[in-house]
Amino acid sequence: MDLEQEMEAQKRQMDIERVQAEVEAKFAAEQQNEDVMLRKIQAQVINTKTYAFILGLAKDTWCRCLFLLNRRLACTLLGRNPVDSNGFGNMRTEVTSSLPSESLGEEDRRRTQEAINTVLAHLASAVYGLVSDPRRALTLTSWLLGLLAGYMVLKEGTLLLRQLLETYLGKPSLVRETSRVGTLRSTNHRLLHAAKCLVRFICEKAGKASLEGEGWSPKRTRSGREEAVNAFRDVVLAPDLKEQVLSLAVATRNSKRNGAPYRHLLLYGPPGTGKTMVAKRLAACSGMDCAVMSGGDVAPLGKNAVTELHSLFRWAAKSPRGLLLFIDEAEAFLGKRSRPDMSEGTRNALNALLYNTGSASRRLMMVLATNRAEDLDEAVLDRMDDSLLFPIPDRKSRAQLLVQYFHKYCATGKDGRSIGAGWGLSSKISGWWRGSSAEGLTIDVGVDERLVKGLAEEVQGFSGREVEKLMLGVQSCAYGSEDGVVTADMIKRVATQKAKEHGAKVKMRAATEH
Repeated sequence: MDLEQEMEAQKRQMDIERVQAEVEAKFAAEQQNEDVMLRKIQAQVINTKTYAFILGLAKDTWCRCLFLLNRRLACTLLGRNPVDSNGFGNMRTEVTSSLPSESLGEEDRRRTQEAINTVLAHLASAVYGLVSDPRRALTLTSWLLGLLAGYMVLKEGTLLLRQLLETYLGKPSLVRETSRVGTLRSTNHRLLHAAKCLVRFICEKAGKASLEGEGWSPKRTRSGREEAVNAFRDVVLAPDLKEQVLSLAVATRNSKRNGAPYRHLLLYGPPGTGKTMVAKRLAACSGMDCAVMSGGDVAPLGKNAVTELHSLFRWAAKSPRGLLLFIDEAEAFLGKRSRPDMSEGTRNALNALLYNTGSASRRLMMVLATNRAEDLDEAVLDRMDDSLLFPIPDRKSRAQLLVQYFHKYCATGKDGRSIGAGWGLSSKISGWWRGSSAEGLTIDVGVDERLVKGLAEEVQGFSGREVEKLMLGVQSCAYGSEDGVVTADMIKRVATQKAKEHGAKVKMRAATEH
């Protein structure tokens, strides 16, 4: 028993010693980590104080340099002895005495003091050499002014070069799409046009009638009526409106040929009635470039809108063929200036446009499109030479639009039969002119001209865009079917659905207006 108790006591003693050793080791490790952390913190504090001290030293050194320079100039003007190179002695004394000795060690403090003394000595020598030699000071000042002037010239020259490149090669940020080509292609176009004019002149002098295959007929050149009719062949408008558009196209074409000023045009009416399409065809028919912008893009530019508008009109003036600028949703920034909700930037943008369109131009024709002509500013309306109202299509026009868009989206079947095959030559020409995107569809036997035109009564009040969307719906429905066949029931079902959607839109619009 005594032996067992003694062994157990020794074992407990050994456990106690082991635990004590572990505790001491852990405490030593923690103490060491705390010392490391403390040294890091002290080093950070020293670095922070040293950095702040160096910044203050740099600022004080600069101020003293300016003071010595002024003093040197004053002594030179008054005929007194100039300052000597010991002008920084006091600074070295103040600097070395203000070092944070409580934070730095004696060795670090000595090295910092030596470095500061060396830097200040070199700086003092440089400043003294500068202020003691007026010619050297003048040379340095000239170099500094030359560098500043070179920087300003380079900056302004770069901006000017950028504007020139944007004018001749690029397009303004306000322009969404344009038919205007680059400088190289524009030069080629000029050469080709000059060659055509030369050939036409030679043919007329030789007594030849025309070159029908190339479209250089002198008779057509003088009037341009036939070209205008071909350009607007597939544009469905009311008869009186279409006649006005054709007359305007011929007048614009002849104005360009004879160097007469262009006439600005206002197109107004409900959305989706063909205003944008007519503007683009008008530019193509008259041989002008076309640029399209939206009035809603001006307001977000704020104070930069004026600069962008001036850049746009400078770019338009450089067009070699003349430019038709089409502004859609014009009421967004050309509204009445008396409105209380008009921002200062929008008002300035309106004034910039009025400034650039104040006189007749042989380079620019402006075409505005709006759904609310009554909201336009009086000065903007005064700029317009002609105004055309685009109403909702009547029954006859809706029937023509239905047939035309059915040709475009649905009328080419897998069996090779086109619904236009039995509708006469005009339908074939229309299909060739517009093209077709109905590949893979088959036309059912029960679908004929009478069926498609009969929808005109059901879609009363539809705009041209809504009629197009109706036929797109028929195409989508046919693609969604198993056999890809366009049937009469399918067309009637889609037309009924679109008519309901149109009625709901009319009710929402009426509720909003009231």
